[in-house]
Amino acid sequence: MQKQLLIVNTDAVAISFAEIRAGKLGFIEEGAIVAALTGAEAQVAVGNITSNPFKGSEVVSAIKVVANAGTAGTGAIDLTAPIAGTEPLYVKLINTTVGTMDVPMKNFEASTLAGITALINADGLKAESPFLGFTAVLATNTITVTAPINSTFRLAATDGSVITYPVSAVPSTGQDSDVIELEDNTLSADGITNRVGFPVIRPASKVEAGATYVVYTYHIAREVPNKAGTGTRTAEQLKLAIAVKTGLTVTIAALDGDAVVEE
Repeated sequence: MQKQLLIVNTDAVAISFAEIRAGKLGFIEEGAIVAALTGAEAQVAVGNITSNPFKGSEVVSAIKVVANAGTAGTGAIDLTAPIAGTEPLYVKLINTTVGTMDVPMKNFEASTLAGITALINADGLKAESPFLGFTAVLATNTITVTAPINSTFRLAATDGSVITYPVSAVPSTGQDSDVIELEDNTLSADGITNRVGFPVIRPASKVEAGATYVVYTYHIAREVPNKAGTGTRTAEQLKLAIAVKTGLTVTIAALDGDAVVEE
């Protein structure tokens, strides 16, 4: 599947995908119409980035996601029962954000719950720690752990502890960091190379620092020849994302006219 991202930072009159579906050839240039002609194929352009050509009938779905700062997940460990016994007190943090089998985990042991809480908070301040940004609060015999936004985790603790997860994590959407990550994942052909090793090379980001974005994602199944001389055809999958800076009402209204599904 080919993936492309266009970032719109300037408001102006924009051609909507509803018009493209109706058979018009449309371009968006920082939100402005460059051309709107009757034709079989369409392309969308913002700045020096132009989408692959496609027909309106090839647009399978259109999804709109508005900016959301996200919600930090929490976990609570009630250690009332272990305190009454003789078991050593500990809390284990397991950072599952990476989503692989080999996840960071660490035991925090102390003779008191206040001591365990202090150890978690100290580790959460270390730049080199896999639990950077994690915090803990003690109330009676319960330690509540909060993870940073866009992080997930699980807990373990002394036998007899009761573990719950009062607040489920909700990932952020449309924040400048989210769109930069999307930019890195979709614009490899635009000069972003060697992301794993050193040095990472990337062009200047088109994302405005501190801005939030409404992201429209269009799934396009484009019909292309399968093999020369066979006369057969196949579908080429294209995912086109358009990130529009929040507050650009004209451009957003134009794209909203395509009855996109808002998540």
